[in-house]
Amino acid sequence: MAGYSGSDAAHGFQPFTGRRLMRINVRLTVSLLLFVLAFPASPVQAVNLPIRCEASKLKVASKYSACLLKAESKAVSRGVPAETSRCAGKFSNDWGKTEDRVGVGVCPSEDDEVDIDDRITLDTAEIATLLSGATLPECGDGTADAGEQCDNADLAGADCIGLGFSAGTLVCDGSCFFDLSGCMAFPVACGDGSIDAGEQCDGSDLNGSSCTSLGFTDGALGCRTSCFYDMSACTGVCGDGSVNAGEHCDGGDLNGSSCTSLGFTDGALGCRTSCFYDMSACTGTSEFARLIGIDPIVTATGQVTAFGSGSDGDVQAGAALSYTDNGDGTVTDNNTGLMWEKKDGNGGSIHYWENQYTFSPGTNEMEGTIVTTFLATLNAGEGFAGHTDWRIPNYKELMGILDLGVASPAVHAAFYTPGCTSCADVTLMTCSCTTHATYWSSTTFVADGNKAWSVDFSLGTVSYGNKWINRFARAVRGGL
Repeated sequence: MAGYSGSDAAHGFQPFTGRRLMRINVRLTVSLLLFVLAFPASPVQAVNLPIRCEASKLKVASKYSACLLKAESKAVSRGVPAETSRCAGKFSNDWGKTEDRVGVGVCPSEDDEVDIDDRITLDTAEIATLLSGATLPECGDGTADAGEQCDNADLAGADCIGLGFSAGTLVCDGSCFFDLSGCMAFPVACGDGSIDAGEQCDGSDLNGSSCTSLGFTDGALGCRTSCFYDMSACTGVCGDGSVNAGEHCDGGDLNGSSCTSLGFTDGALGCRTSCFYDMSACTGTSEFARLIGIDPIVTATGQVTAFGSGSDGDVQAGAALSYTDNGDGTVTDNNTGLMWEKKDGNGGSIHYWENQYTFSPGTNEMEGTIVTTFLATLNAGEGFAGHTDWRIPNYKELMGILDLGVASPAVHAAFYTPGCTSCADVTLMTCSCTTHATYWSSTTFVADGNKAWSVDFSLGTVSYGNKWINRFARAVRGGL
């Protein structure tokens, strides 16, 4: 062996042969094993899932903050608005994976993605503002600035009634947020036991109606939570093959109606066992489907896999999801008649799937870039696809295009085709995108007028967030 001599042997040293090295390794391994058995791992050393989750979330949050600041840096250098959609999409995806990895009820905090997103986004905006040489609004100066709901006596025009309460005195707390403790309970309409305008009934008040007065021979008339009649327990008429009072149709008797007479362009009209029209096979836009009052269509969730008897995937209640690509950049919901804007992968298009907008520039009014840029462009001139009445969908309309039978994104195939990020022509039927993130609805969170509801199309969840942050948007028309 190199470096070994007879003098080494004289002093008792032996060369490290392969066999000797093996004996040394065995002795070390046995020693380590005995040590571990004598001193087992303490609870602190053992795997602690809550701590692991907390640490993972901090890591995801730090990466999101760094990504946003880097986007701000590029924006300043190039003189363009900051492009943060990729940061937001990755944050949402990584945050969800972190919670899913450990399971429900393990993380010290849960369902906090929106709150953390809002905080990091706001902090980034404030850092960018300070580095530009500007000053941040100061809570306590008596003026409600961007990021503040109020400031001392300045309530930004808000009051208890405007926030959805029936009466009371609204005040501003020391952190420049509304103090709602002086506001009285939320107003009641449907559910207050009295029939108001637009209601057929309310609770036990059926407005003097009964199954027989509605054309049935027997049964108990009820009232839905939506304050419209529930005739499911009325008997003696539906199913006799003749259309009677309170029925749209009966068996093969469609009362002379068809898909086209109800406003659709084509398809086969059917009759449900409840004696109401089944329009799931009709195609094109329907004015009739936009009417509410007698039996508004309830669509299925899209789940077809059963998770036990009586589960959604087993029952599959509601009309099957049905959409028609109109070949002009729009998709029509065959159940509701609503026409939806499609998204593409063309970075220079108003339909670009990664474009984001603000709901509000700092007030609680819907007057942010979602209106001044997005809707203004769609409705300019002759309008997108020949229409100039495009708008932002409300909370329920937006949830209506979720397909909870899939995920990432949780939306019907009409709104997402694989590889769509590289397609540039939204009119192609093979070009339809949906971002795996949150989209604005036009519905304000009534307990805080500075927030609005949104739908996350990554997993199908809903949340609310500050109106001045950037989110995605999809336009809709019809239904009015």
